[in-house]
Amino acid sequence: MKYFLIVYETRTGQLQELTVFDDSKAALEARFEREMDHAAESSIEVALLRAESEEALHESHARYFSSLVELVDRERTAESEVEAQSLSR
Repeated sequence: MKYFLIVYETRTGQLQELTVFDDSKAALEARFEREMDHAAESSIEVALLRAESEEALHESHARYFSSLVELVDRERTAESEVEAQSLSR
């Protein structure tokens, strides 16, 4: 498993930083450091996530990597697929 440190600007929806760690202790120390760096900035979100790969992280936490339009399109596609499946039964 890898650890991913994310610094995300919530107002603009922009990923500010993505750092990959193999070591959980180093990742946690970096997270605390970033939280201190951005303590006065209410629109900055610092997250430490664990995933098998960066691709898996993009899938499980798409909001950090996708635009709002992409997220809405993805949700609509998923809803359409569920509706089509329920109609075919």
